[in-house]
Amino acid sequence: MIKTFSADFWEDVKSFAREVLSLLPFSTHTFLLIFIIFAAIIARIPKIGLSITHDEAYTYLAFIRGSLFQTVSDYHLPNNHVFSSVLLNLVYHLGGKEIWVLRIMPLTVGVLMVPASYILGKRLYNPATGTLAALMVAFFPTLLQFSFLIRGYILVAFFTLLAFILGNELRRKKNRFSWLLLVIIFSLGFFTIPTMFFPFLILYFWLLFSAYIGDFGGSYTSKWDFLRYWLISGFSTAFLTTILYLPILLFSRDEFFANNSVIPVPWEILPDRMWGKFLNTWEVWTRAIPSWMIWAVVFGSIFAFFFHKKLANHRIPMQLAFIVGITTVILLKRPNSWPRIWSFSIAPLLIFASAGIVGAFRKLKIKKNPFEWVFIGLMSFLAFIYTAQLIPNLPGYFAGKSNTQAIADFLDEELRTDDLILINTTSAPILEYEMLIRNETENYFDRKKTYGRIFLVVQEWNGENLDTMLEKFAEPYRFDLDTLQGLRSYGNYHLYEVFPLQ
Repeated sequence: MIKTFSADFWEDVKSFAREVLSLLPFSTHTFLLIFIIFAAIIARIPKIGLSITHDEAYTYLAFIRGSLFQTVSDYHLPNNHVFSSVLLNLVYHLGGKEIWVLRIMPLTVGVLMVPASYILGKRLYNPATGTLAALMVAFFPTLLQFSFLIRGYILVAFFTLLAFILGNELRRKKNRFSWLLLVIIFSLGFFTIPTMFFPFLILYFWLLFSAYIGDFGGSYTSKWDFLRYWLISGFSTAFLTTILYLPILLFSRDEFFANNSVIPVPWEILPDRMWGKFLNTWEVWTRAIPSWMIWAVVFGSIFAFFFHKKLANHRIPMQLAFIVGITTVILLKRPNSWPRIWSFSIAPLLIFASAGIVGAFRKLKIKKNPFEWVFIGLMSFLAFIYTAQLIPNLPGYFAGKSNTQAIADFLDEELRTDDLILINTTSAPILEYEMLIRNETENYFDRKKTYGRIFLVVQEWNGENLDTMLEKFAEPYRFDLDTLQGLRSYGNYHLYEVFPLQ
């Protein structure tokens, strides 16, 4: 029996390899897709030169630069997107301590979303849909942003595409190796951020609905044969995810289950909270997009849903599974749904919109002209113009310094071993990161050490100024206010020197 299973599994591996090759665009669309991928790279390169953000800095300090065991076992804050942190921890310990080096990982994942979107769009609908979706994913502002942050959101978005591609192929044809890959992809997604529960439920609802109406391949001997794999893979995902989280469950269990991100929103405010978060998400997603593009995407999404039977290669609209899956999670978990939580859905939604736009152009049928490809060509030309303008300016994106970097450069020249840096807790991680990459041997932020001089950093923001900082720090750290003097100002950052009372 084991020998027979091994032989069947090996045949499934070879079949999977053949399927992967069949998904690659060896056609006239190949060069266009290569250009879109190249343009996606160019559009993302300027982002990796930006100064580190607060969440990135905290992730770096708390979860990346320590030991690998600390990374997989510490969940004192949900900033630890564990699988992402594991990858970045490995990069860090191989010598990649600069933020731009660490950002190569999310940038690579963000670029890989482009061909993944093409493949999913092509398999669910047609090559034109896949090409237009790839173009949209390449330049969608929110995806551009997550493609440079050393956080796990872009990984979850990428895993969502891979899972949907595999799920669609498994609906069409039984393959044990592909079912195993689906389990691994979802488990790694959960290991990154638990919000992977959204795409997990969406896909499994879609596969369940497809099985119910008999929309699955003939390689399954019956509906029960399909549902058997569906059920086993779901439980296997839960089991493997639990194994991956064992260190956290053993050493950070209370923090994992009690952090603010998983505390349910009270029922009485849930409708208002969800509507407010929807409007917030819409504003974040659309703020940098021209109005005509927004309405084209909205129109395409509606058109794709109502004309699904004529546009798609599958019978159950995946949009329906989105509605059911997301509603189920909201009712079960009542999450505080920040815009970043929904980033997993951007690429699939753009695929649906692309299908509707392509379908609408095909409805025109004027002398059989391929208007959808004319539109895609026009969008590609606009992408070419944008990319051509970016390329000459790429070196400039790495030349500038942020205010925090300027302060760190100044302090690096001035600091002595017994100096202490005081800064508001909310602003501290960024400056601490900047000081750390300049001098790893000294900890100037240790407030328990003996100190002979204090550098006070004031960021005039959100009500903070010199008076509020003196009120907070002067007495506990024994400021001799007669020695207080301003040293430098960088934007809204102001640097002061003060000595403790003797």
